[in-house]
Amino acid sequence: MNLIPEPRWGLVYYSWGLCCVCVLILLGMRVRTRRIRKSFYDPEAYAEEMELAKADIVAEPDPEKPGGRKGAPGSGASHRLANFLIALLLGVVILCSFGYGVAAYYVITTFEEGNRYTAARQFEAAKRDYYKVLKLCPDSINVRYTLARVLLGQGKLDAALAEFHTIMQRDRNNVGAHTTLGNLLLRQGRSKEAIGEYRIALGLDPADAITHVDLGDALYRIGRLDEAIAEYRNAARLLPSLAVAHLNMSTVLLKQGKLEAAAAEARQAESLIPDSVIVHNNLGNILLEQNKTLDAIEEYRRATEVKPGFAYGYYNLGQALLANRQPEEAVTAFESYLRIAKDQPEYTETLERVLQLLADLKTPKHR
Repeated sequence: MNLIPEPRWGLVYYSWGLCCVCVLILLGMRVRTRRIRKSFYDPEAYAEEMELAKADIVAEPDPEKPGGRKGAPGSGASHRLANFLIALLLGVVILCSFGYGVAAYYVITTFEEGNRYTAARQFEAAKRDYYKVLKLCPDSINVRYTLARVLLGQGKLDAALAEFHTIMQRDRNNVGAHTTLGNLLLRQGRSKEAIGEYRIALGLDPADAITHVDLGDALYRIGRLDEAIAEYRNAARLLPSLAVAHLNMSTVLLKQGKLEAAAAEARQAESLIPDSVIVHNNLGNILLEQNKTLDAIEEYRRATEVKPGFAYGYYNLGQALLANRQPEEAVTAFESYLRIAKDQPEYTETLERVLQLLADLKTPKHR
């Protein structure tokens, strides 16, 4: 049952407003007669009511029309019936609008509670609330989109993918859904499918700079470097302050061996986000390739100062120090890397190389 298309406060206000209007109409109506009886226990009021009832049944002759009557027989009863039907109709409207308003209020408050749980990263509680809302409005794109983001936060990629496909069936023109679905497919290694989703999103909104960056990332993944650079340039043109466009472009240019252009883009990113660990590390990589070892060492040191727990910063710093023939300082950098990366599976391959480097550096020939 799709009771509520989208949870919005306007639904509550309109339904309860309609309810109030109907109540006011009922109060304004003088059902049966304008002379509202005081009480059936008042003899005079009761006698007056009886006279009115008789007048409804037997109408007096109309002096202006021979043989005519003041009113048709039963006209008072018909009037009362009409009033009753109007009152009944208004009562139904009141009940329906009030009930709809209550349901809309429940849906909206439950959805907002789910959003608060999401902000607090209490994903299971958030999901319970979102599923409650979907029972009353299963076609809500907004609720399903939010639920899909929660599933992504939990790492449940298949469930999130199913929600995005449901969104696509209901709204093919949802730019955000296409972009997020592309991101999800990219995380699953399905780069070509992700590219398709990004292109659909850009067809709907060509000025979305972030989607241009996402498309560039997907193209980079499959080795289409020139196309990736073109997308990063589109993003930078649309939004010059978008540092990630310059940063990612520098990475691709470095891979192509275009060191000067890569350094220029990395410097541009650094000017936009001077405290970024990734930017300093990337610029250090470029400078090291340019044989500007001292400058590279400086960038790696900045990266580790900004984030002392940045393991790869110490690893790269150690490599740069070795290239600059500073083995003692390199040992210190590699030991810092080991202290941070120890027992973390993602560093397993690099750990083996660092241990071998340290073993070599500590042999007598390096003392």
